[in-house]
Amino acid sequence: MTWSSVKFTIMGTTAEVLLEGEDAESMVDVAQLRLFELEAKWSRFVDTSEISALNRSQGAPVVVSADTIALVESAIAGWQRTGGDFDPTVLGALIRSGYDRPFDEISTMDDIRGRPIDLDLGCGSIVIDRSSSTVMLPDRVGFDAGGIGKGLAADFVVEEAFAQGARSACVNLGGDIRVRGSDPSGGRWVIEIPLEGLAAPSRVVSLGDAGIASSSPSVRHWIEGDRARHHLIDPRRGESAASDLASVTVIAASAWLAEVMTKAIFVRGRHGGMALADSCGLGALVVTAAGEVCTSASWDRHAVGA
Repeated sequence: MTWSSVKFTIMGTTAEVLLEGEDAESMVDVAQLRLFELEAKWSRFVDTSEISALNRSQGAPVVVSADTIALVESAIAGWQRTGGDFDPTVLGALIRSGYDRPFDEISTMDDIRGRPIDLDLGCGSIVIDRSSSTVMLPDRVGFDAGGIGKGLAADFVVEEAFAQGARSACVNLGGDIRVRGSDPSGGRWVIEIPLEGLAAPSRVVSLGDAGIASSSPSVRHWIEGDRARHHLIDPRRGESAASDLASVTVIAASAWLAEVMTKAIFVRGRHGGMALADSCGLGALVVTAAGEVCTSASWDRHAVGA
């Protein structure tokens, strides 16, 4: 077996690509370039990105790539599947709470003030026209690729690597992970999930062809004025979610879906969130703010040493 890997910074986080195949080194190079291409299309912090063009469009259709159409379609599907608890059109709420710049710039500033902006929710009114390769956001609606972009990018890279001849793959974009095939030992991929502040510091799962993602307000948080804020927005309240959960981890068939479901479960809280995971047949682990660990009915199928 020939393995090759690369680790680098992208999308505001650390990425790692690990591939196995006859031309693994070349495939890793292609994968890295592909991730930079997707960042250039999807980041709201890149003025020339397709997402930035959509956010400036004021209700007009914008010609975009097939990649961006797939991103918007996936985001709408996530919104529908979660009954609106995941919503990619929370950009206005993020900006109003102070997340109006790359996060590393927020974390180095002492006094963040939210910026008033007239953007509303409107995922249900997004129009996609595949015949003209256009997407139209309603006027005064903004789109944030956020975590779903990382998850979908990981899915794309794994699928494309296998199309190029890869036999095994693991793509990790800051904890949004997609695996397929066998790990370097020839077994299933073993992934450790850290549980900060608990007596048992981690849980371990083994995966074959799957995505896994985690969300926690402790990852991206800041002070806006005199209020604590984080990036997990409750769409109905238009501000950082007031959840009884400290972290959520979800296993799904794809990394983008796992990412979507972590957000929705966090917003719903322990009882509503676990009910959602069970209704979808997803493996989910949550840690409550009180330090209790709860798992969905499907979690044990993946757990190691449960």
